[in-house]
Amino acid sequence: MSRLIWVVLVLKACLISANAQNHVTALPHESEGIMGMLRRFELPVTPQMVTQFRRLNNLKPNEGVKIDQTYRMPIRRYRYNQKSIRTTLGISDYSHAQRIADYNNRMTAKGVREDNFLNSLALWVPDHEAKNIHAATTEREVRIPKTSPQIQGKTATWPIFGSKYATITRQDTKLAGRVYYIDAGHGGPDPGAISKVGGFSMQEDEYAYDIALRLSRNLLRHGAKVYLIVQDPNDGIREGTRLLPDKHEVFWGNIEMVTNFTDRLRQRSGIVNALFDQNPEATAHRLLSIHVDSRSLKDVPNPMDPHFSYYSGSDDGARLSRILFDTMKPFYTTEGRSYSGSIQTRDQLHMLLYPKPVAILIETANIQHPIDQGRLMKSSYRQAIADRLTTGLLLEAKTDITGK
Repeated sequence: MSRLIWVVLVLKACLISANAQNHVTALPHESEGIMGMLRRFELPVTPQMVTQFRRLNNLKPNEGVKIDQTYRMPIRRYRYNQKSIRTTLGISDYSHAQRIADYNNRMTAKGVREDNFLNSLALWVPDHEAKNIHAATTEREVRIPKTSPQIQGKTATWPIFGSKYATITRQDTKLAGRVYYIDAGHGGPDPGAISKVGGFSMQEDEYAYDIALRLSRNLLRHGAKVYLIVQDPNDGIREGTRLLPDKHEVFWGNIEMVTNFTDRLRQRSGIVNALFDQNPEATAHRLLSIHVDSRSLKDVPNPMDPHFSYYSGSDDGARLSRILFDTMKPFYTTEGRSYSGSIQTRDQLHMLLYPKPVAILIETANIQHPIDQGRLMKSSYRQAIADRLTTGLLLEAKTDITGK
């Protein structure tokens, strides 16, 4: 090997090492178990986080920690570039970067870590805060379809909506500059929640997809750029009551869905993040994940109105959830009863943690409840859900501009 080649290889190794991630390690305190260690490092004490801790340390399901053994924490270490947290991690959200800075400073103030990241250049990023950093699918893997994600000119034809709804006329430009990632839950190898109505198999992904199509079409009419993350080339907007199930769904760019559930989630968030990176000029990015819940009638005897979930660290997610909740509420109270919807934080959900856009998840109904089944089977109801969500998104865009 020539000296020049050897030098190049050494330099490459040094660059890789400088940017490499590893996990923070720690010894348990006396009488401290896994949950105690998580609390000491201010990590969410959830089943998911405990499972992550066990996975990192190759612990069996019922195995505890030993007082004299070092364990890897669900906290990644990055080499701080001495410029900013955002450029170090490749993120754009200032509030996200500030939370990470605050976390590092608290860990130093509490004595959990001995140094300061500004001096040691070791930046700690808890796994649950890494939502904007890890994308399993890179930008070069996303094959952008020929169809533009927005209407060029006054009208456009999008075959994905079906022959009856393929032609779209732009109504106004109230959402111009804003990018929406509309993600119908499940799809492909995963039908989501299932219920039986007579001899018919009612499957979550089909009804969530129909609502997602209707919402996407609405947003395009107001000048938005819209990425329909899950697509079915055979099913446009459907008027029928019984939406026949299939497994034809693919991701944006005609990317086939993998069968493994975890890998498929990473695929989904990775595609969203790659598309996010391709739209740096956008004035706002919003991800809406559309689902249909599945609750036991014993536990939830009443029909379920839409519920909104967001990541607890996202102020914009909280604000958007509140606007959509308030917009949706009058639609249900006209039925002569109180609105049963809710707003909640769900920090364990992948599609709220890892995508770069402001993300919310919407449970539109309970697929197990006879009344909700009847609602979902009406195309007018699915359109009404899409219309109310559109109204809320228009209001959010207006208040963003006016500052109200």
